[in-house]
Amino acid sequence: MGYHHDHPYRVFVKETPRGGRGRIVMNIKTITHGRYKTNTYVVDDGVSGEALLIDPTENPEGCIAIADSAGLRITAIVSTHSHFDHVGGVAGVKERLGVPFMIGAQAVESLRQEPARAHVDGVDIADPPEPDRLLKEGDLVDIGGLRFHVLDTPGHWTGDICLYEPSAKAVFTGDSLHRGEIGRYNKGCNEAELVRSIQTKLMTLPDETVVYSGHGPVTTIGEERRDNRGLKGLPLLK
Repeated sequence: MGYHHDHPYRVFVKETPRGGRGRIVMNIKTITHGRYKTNTYVVDDGVSGEALLIDPTENPEGCIAIADSAGLRITAIVSTHSHFDHVGGVAGVKERLGVPFMIGAQAVESLRQEPARAHVDGVDIADPPEPDRLLKEGDLVDIGGLRFHVLDTPGHWTGDICLYEPSAKAVFTGDSLHRGEIGRYNKGCNEAELVRSIQTKLMTLPDETVVYSGHGPVTTIGEERRDNRGLKGLPLLK
């Protein structure tokens, strides 16, 4: 693992061996940007040159530039939910690259309303495009040699999903789970539903699974099972 400082955005690259299939890596480049310091991820397999863009915030040119600088082709966009800091760059990237945009199946209506909500918060974003694919529990998203499993994790907002890559032992949790705390919640969120999603979909993953969340630093499922203050004292649901 290492940090690279030759780009104006913070870039984190993680290499993960894939057991039984030779040494295949998962490279994860992180752009932290915007009012809420949202993490946008550019993820590739180190071989195919294809990359998945996760949660593009209001900086589409930065998302494209970081992929271009690594010689990668963004071939799909996935947003973990529809809040503007996770979809603000979708329109710009899709207009420029013409790649498919995916989001949770229950997030469509809230996605359409997001520019108005963002404006109330003092942020203007382009109207997100209609999704090309609606994702639900059990769906698969393939990028090069990587296969992401979709987990439905409602509670933080409408239609929240997480992306789990079991061979790389990595999960992208959006705002469902952060280091040391459960996902951020505010008006429109359901804390009880969020906690249940975390317990039944995320805390059941292997301890060594690395968590890449929508805000803040990386962590692991094991660390969160042990130390997360939002889950302290709660029984593990199954």
